[in-house]
Parts: sequence; C-alpha cells; structure tokens
Amino acid sequence: MEKTVLVIEDDKILQSAILEAMNDAELNAIAAGDGKTGLELAKSKMPAIILLDLVLPKMDGYKLLYELKHDDSMKHIPIICLTAIGSESSIAECKAHGAADYLVKADYSLDQIVEKVKKHL
Repeated sequence: MEKTVLVIEDDKILQSAILEAMNDAELNAIAAGDGKTGLELAKSKMPAIILLDLVLPKMDGYKLLYELKHDDSMKHIPIICLTAIGSESSIAECKAHGAADYLVKADYSLDQIVEKVKKHL
C-alpha cells in the first residue's frame, strides 16, 4: 500500500515545492490549502503522515492538531508541524498535543523535510 503524505500549507508556492520534493522522493503527496480542507482530507484519505502549517485560514494548525489527535481513527497518524513560528511556547504546545516533530521553515531545506517525513513513516 502506498504511503500518503498530507501537506496542509496555505502558501501555494511552498506547498507546490513540498509536493514536488515528496514526489521526487517517491512519496505520494496530497495537499490542502486551509485547515478545514486539511481535516476533511485527513478523514477521507487516512494519510500515513501529515505535514502541518500552524498559520492557516478557516482553522488554524493548533486547532487542527488537537482535532486530529483527539479523533480515535486518526490519533495514530504522525504529525510534523512545519511553520514559521519558532517560539518555545508554540513548540511546547504542539508537542503537548501530540506532534511527532516541529520544524521551523527557515531552518530546513526541502531535502531535510523529506528526510524528516521518511524518518517518521
């Protein structure tokens, strides 16, 4: 069975670059541009892993992380927060809600993001 990576990112250019990097690494990647669509896709596609931006329209990443981790059918899915927010409080909140990892966008290349995804699969 092919492992699907769900990328929830509202920046279209970054979203496209991440999808391309995942596909180049032979990972099946799908994307959502807002939190509400991300939640719907997570429920319908049951991805193997989720890359989650925190600043999103319609439902922010913190709320979405909480929703996913409190849903019995999805709480097992590893979630990597991929965000521009580098504050200790944000990192602590995400880890407390069950995030598998927390990456600050400016600190990671696309190749490093792909490696992190593979590590958690």
